[in-house]
Order: sequence, then C-alpha cells, then structure tokens
Amino acid sequence: MNDAQRLHQSHFDTLPALTLRAPGRINLIGDHTDYCGLPVLPMAIAEGIDIAVAENIAPFTRATSTLDGEVFDSRLRIRPRGWARYVAAVLTELADLAPDRGATIAIDGDLPPTGGLSSSSALAVGCVFALAALWEIAATPSQLVDLAVAAGRRAAIAGGAMDQTVIAHATPGAALRIDFDPPHLNHVAVPADFRWVAAYSGTAAPKGGSAADAYNSFVLASRAAARLLGDASPSPQLSRVREASARDQAGLPTMKVAEAAALVDGDDLGLPGDAMLDLRVSAEHVLAEAARVDAAEHAMRQ
Repeated sequence: MNDAQRLHQSHFDTLPALTLRAPGRINLIGDHTDYCGLPVLPMAIAEGIDIAVAENIAPFTRATSTLDGEVFDSRLRIRPRGWARYVAAVLTELADLAPDRGATIAIDGDLPPTGGLSSSSALAVGCVFALAALWEIAATPSQLVDLAVAAGRRAAIAGGAMDQTVIAHATPGAALRIDFDPPHLNHVAVPADFRWVAAYSGTAAPKGGSAADAYNSFVLASRAAARLLGDASPSPQLSRVREASARDQAGLPTMKVAEAAALVDGDDLGLPGDAMLDLRVSAEHVLAEAARVDAAEHAMRQ
C-alpha cells in the first residue's frame, strides 16, 4: 500500500477503489513552442504524483493531500488555493460528463512542487484520468488530455499541451517528440548511456502571481506576432507563419497588452492593459526554438 492509499484510508475511513501515478517531466528542448503549435521534445521522469480515489455516494467531492494537510470540499463556496485549485478545475471540466457524481481523493507523491517539473500538470492529469476511470467516462486518452489542459488553464496559466501530453503518453526509455499542428506523437529512444540531471535553481516556480503574468505575457505576444506576420485565423499561431523572414520578424513592434489583445481575440489573459509586450523577442525565440527541436531530435537519433 502506498502513501496515497494509506492517506485515503486514514482520512476517509475507506480503501480507495483505484490508485493512479502521474509522472513529472523535464523538457529537453522546445521552450514556449507548444502553445504556438510548434514541436517540443520532453520526457517523463520517475518522480510523480499518486492519486487514490473512491466513489462518494453523495454528489460532492472531498480531497486531501500530504503536501500540506489541507482539505478540499466541493460544497464549500470558498476560493481554493494551491493544489486544490487544480482539483476544483478538473471537477469543473468533468461536470457535464459525470453529472451528480462525487468522489474522495487522496494525493501524495515525490514530485517537488514549484520545482519546474510539472507537478501541477501531473496532478491535473492524474485527477482527470483517475476520475474518468472511477466514473466510467467514455473518452479517449487524447480527450482526457484536452480536459486536463483546460483545467490547467482554468486554474493558472494559458499554457500549451506539452506537459499533459507527455505525462499521459510517455514510454520508458524514450523522449516524446510532440507535434501540435497537425497533431502527431513520435517516441525517440534515449541512448542507454545518456544520463539526465534536473538541478534545482533554488528559485520556486509557482504558477501564479508574477510568474503567471510573465508566462501569459509571452503567450499574448506570440499570438499578436503571429497575426502581424500573416496568420489571419481566429486564433493565430506562429506555427502557421513558420517561414516568416528574419527581416519580418525583426520588424515586429513593442505594444501595449490592450493593443495586442485587440489584434487577436480580445482576451488580455488577465494582464494589465498598459503593460508592454515585445513581439519581436517572442517571435524570434519561438521560431528559432522550433528549428532547435528538429536539430535535437536528429542528434539524439544519431
């Protein structure tokens, strides 16, 4: 019996119906490319989040975690904090697929929070997949990944789908090349003598506050840059202007958040309207980074 199962039994006085482990991840290369529709090359790691769940006959959900001993109760009309934000967001995304269902959830694991190893996405993916199995929701793994992505965006940042996709689809001994436009997964074998080191910088990476604003600023700048580089679609992405010339990229302006939002769908992602965005920096980084993903995959295969 693992610690999530023990916690579930001790806190809810019953054994869980099922337990699921969602791994963390490191990203070898592909920074800020996923939400732009461009490829990434992450891999799962051994550390992860354990989710133990059981059916609650009453139509509400309670959850607890070894992280802080806090308790989440879906009946309470208070704004959830920390890990509970992700549980609440998952329940919102599943509400129409499993109406009037309830659960008890115990959360444990060895994946450090705010360490940049995708603990929040592992929690969201783990909860989505565990509850979908518990409540017998008819959905494909890709659809469940989409629900976890939507939950992450609801809880924190306007991120892409890299973390959730690799957590759900990784295989041992391989990195995962993920393409988004069009969607495609390709497992890339890791040479047996490779060793990876994930080193902690000493700086927490919370998905909230100023960290969320910094991330969302890059998202909005990338969308606005795609629009100015010629993508006229309702949701512009840099993947559709990948062949933009260096001269066109260098000519991209700096503009206010309100101006950038007006260029796309009007969504300012909660950023201050007068904050400035450097569209050139975002576009040049993302388009060059996509080329580095291709080169890194080729190098690993060699």
